[in-house]
Amino acid sequence: MTAAAPGTAGKLAALYGLRPQPLYGPAGAVVYDALSRHDLSELSEVLRLALESAGPILELAAGSGRLTIPLAARGHEVVALDNSFALLDLLRSRDERIRVIEADMSRFAFDETFALIVLGTSSVCLLDRAQRATLFGLVVDHLRPDGVFYVSGMDIAATLTPRTRATERVAMVQDGATVLTLLQHFDGRRGVRTTSVLTETVDDHVTVGRELFTSEVQLLDSGELTAELALAGLTVVEQRRGKPGEQVPYQLVCRHA
Repeated sequence: MTAAAPGTAGKLAALYGLRPQPLYGPAGAVVYDALSRHDLSELSEVLRLALESAGPILELAAGSGRLTIPLAARGHEVVALDNSFALLDLLRSRDERIRVIEADMSRFAFDETFALIVLGTSSVCLLDRAQRATLFGLVVDHLRPDGVFYVSGMDIAATLTPRTRATERVAMVQDGATVLTLLQHFDGRRGVRTTSVLTETVDDHVTVGRELFTSEVQLLDSGELTAELALAGLTVVEQRRGKPGEQVPYQLVCRHA
């Protein structure tokens, strides 16, 4: 199901007669890759944990390889799992050494265990509570006794939750002949972030194509996530937090309780 485009993105959709498409769908894969592949956030922490882990690494919701490829480039054995064939196809084309598995991150099974399991890019927010419980159970089953589970998420700013009006942030990225306008819409009362991306393809200074892609996620409070991890048998041993803003990124490092 495609999320509706709220705020400015909705007005642009009406102005240009655009039907929003899912950002994580087949057509949105190239757009998502263009936005994410140069993002270095979380990378230093994941590389540090990999260096301290002796054994294979499983990355869940690996996408087109923003974290996976740097891990493999440093000689780590990495299994990349994602449910998007289009994103995994991009990953395969960039590094054939990586073992790629197309599967849902809340439904997987391996005959091996891992020294490090990574779930980055706040992808845990894509799951509901029941799916997260299933996922964490699978993590416990596939994590070595001395293994580490890394998960990142987003807290929504406390100052937003009582507001009746949403907050927006806009950024632009150029990818070849395509200009991508990223619109982040924060509904604090609902605890929801809607990401909309307007793509405009330019040929000889003329816009020849426009598309709109959207994705809605429920921002997951770090305290709630910590409690869910504890119920699954995982203890948070390290926590890092980003700069204050509408969304505050956090990184949790977990071990078996």
